[in-house]
Amino acid sequence: MRKTKKAQGLPINIIVMIIIGIVIFGLGISMFFKFSGAGEDRIDDLNNQIRTGISDLECDGGDAICAPSFDLGNGKSGNFELTLSNSGNDNGEFKVEFNGINNNEFEKTGCGTIKVYYPKDISVEIQSGESAKYPFIVEASRVTKTPCSFILTANMLDNNNKNIGSTSVIVKIK
Repeated sequence: MRKTKKAQGLPINIIVMIIIGIVIFGLGISMFFKFSGAGEDRIDDLNNQIRTGISDLECDGGDAICAPSFDLGNGKSGNFELTLSNSGNDNGEFKVEFNGINNNEFEKTGCGTIKVYYPKDISVEIQSGESAKYPFIVEASRVTKTPCSFILTANMLDNNNKNIGSTSVIVKIK
């Protein structure tokens, strides 16, 4: 018995369809992992934006300097902001100083080290009765495998380096 040409072409078509299906499946899997990895970083950024928004509600101008707590993953870095408020009658220029930071590093025994970068010599001009944001960057690393919290003190200084107010800045490393 002889097979027809149609019957001979059928197995080749099936093999071609299986190969195309495997290629499309592989592309789909690779795109899934690509987008899911980028999404995790975006989620951390959105969480920090939400915390900054909450801090805006908390920092209604009653405190001279205010900060929410911040979360970072081990080995990650993040951009954060302090809220500075000028409750005086005059416009002024203010700057921030973090206590206990040596060469941009803050170490906690048994926990590890974080690096804090902030514009040390730059003043922020704030109108009377207004608030402004003061940015800083934190890079996180830790020695232990358990989550750690670093508590820094940020001071708001006027032009004469007089301390106007202080706040605790809590950075949680998970």
